[in-house]
Amino acid sequence: MATELIAAKMVAPFFGQAIYVWASVLGITLGGLALGYFSGGILASKSVDHLKMLVTILLLSGILLIMMPFTGNLIMSATIGMGLKTGILISLSVYFLPLILLMGTVSPLVIHLLNEEDKEKQSAGNIAGNIYALSTTGGVLATFIIGFVLLGSIGIRFSALIFGVLLICSTILLLIKNNQKRIALISVFVTTLSFLLSGFSKQPIENIEIIHQEEGVMGQLKVIEFEGADFGMTNNSIKALLVNNSLQTFEFVESGNSLWIYPNLVDALLNSKENKKQDVLQLGLGAGTLAKYINSNDHNVTAVEFDTRIANIAKEYFALDNDIKVIVDDARHFLNTNTKKYDTIIFDCFLGESIAPHLITKQSLQKLKNSLNPNGQILINFYGFTKGDEATAGAAIYNTLVKSDFELALFKTNKSDQNANLVMLASLNEIDDHVFNKTYINKKKNFEIKTNNYRINIPAAFTESKIILTDEKPEMDILSKTAGINWRKQYIDMFKL
Repeated sequence: MATELIAAKMVAPFFGQAIYVWASVLGITLGGLALGYFSGGILASKSVDHLKMLVTILLLSGILLIMMPFTGNLIMSATIGMGLKTGILISLSVYFLPLILLMGTVSPLVIHLLNEEDKEKQSAGNIAGNIYALSTTGGVLATFIIGFVLLGSIGIRFSALIFGVLLICSTILLLIKNNQKRIALISVFVTTLSFLLSGFSKQPIENIEIIHQEEGVMGQLKVIEFEGADFGMTNNSIKALLVNNSLQTFEFVESGNSLWIYPNLVDALLNSKENKKQDVLQLGLGAGTLAKYINSNDHNVTAVEFDTRIANIAKEYFALDNDIKVIVDDARHFLNTNTKKYDTIIFDCFLGESIAPHLITKQSLQKLKNSLNPNGQILINFYGFTKGDEATAGAAIYNTLVKSDFELALFKTNKSDQNANLVMLASLNEIDDHVFNKTYINKKKNFEIKTNNYRINIPAAFTESKIILTDEKPEMDILSKTAGINWRKQYIDMFKL
């Protein structure tokens, strides 16, 4: 189970954390174990030195586990362009399946050895039951240790190293006990070599400084800095937050302003409704760029962020204002338990990473209405795709909002679908189109914008959509997979991360 969790977290920086990722990891795990159990049964029936065979398999398993972060990164860098399903399955089959298969052969061999040693005192069934109970208990403990402690504190590579070394050390003790000291010394040498090789799994990236990197249950986080001129952008220094190698925040180092247009657009739409101080709820903090824009107009901003690490990064590396209230919670859980009313609720938790399928459904929107003031509004930042397969997810959100009795206006940051954000403004009241003609000026952030210049007609793909998102049928992961892959690949190609 520990190996399975490490493998899933390794996949995330390349292919995200969509349902396809977890389905592939679980499928490869079960398939590998089945093959391992079958192979182990055949090996146990052969007239060979079963103890020597068991030791060899354990040593190989430990070495493969130590090397997995290196081999996985190498393989997935080559397969990322193959498409989501194909790339994941090929990658896992190469660097993960052999390890799981080897581990699957262990139990039948151990059962056979114990049965041969103690067949008169215990039945084969009793021995098998004890072995599987013990191994399952160990798997449960390892999963908790990996998920709750190691991944967030020491990362993927060192977590794999610790469990790989423990596996090899146990095998070496078994060798010493059976007077196989020469093989034990060779095992120590091979383990050291594999550890040194695994240290080269990530080389420095030219023209990019990684100023912070950490792993956790929700995936890999990186804070990077680079000169925009090196990537054909601007002459200014740029700082970015990447979650699983997908760009989440893009700021100028000196000013803290965003390179993207959507924070300006969302800020302008929020302030175009009425000239008063608002209570704003932002679901999804990122590095806090949008929250800082809104806060610059003295609104009361509450941000809900699921990942504690991201909230800490926003404060430490992106100068998040101290008066912005940050709540670490799941956005849906917060809405379900919230009792406060807000003037504007912003969904800024979709782009670039796997989309929580439970966040916008017909049922969640009914609950959300309880958190809106009578004249309140919703602003949703989403992929800018408005046609083709990439538009399916956005169209489903639009149709679900319409079926939940919301009035809508759509705004797009770029005429092209590529590199564009789509901002949906939803209200339970009639939308006053005249407010979009005003020029909004944010003096503190030094920009002005007329929102009507970004307004678009409702795309045909949206009006024709029949999909209504519900709790019973969580399909957002599936609907958004094409858009998510295109978004992710764009930035992996750009930064070679």
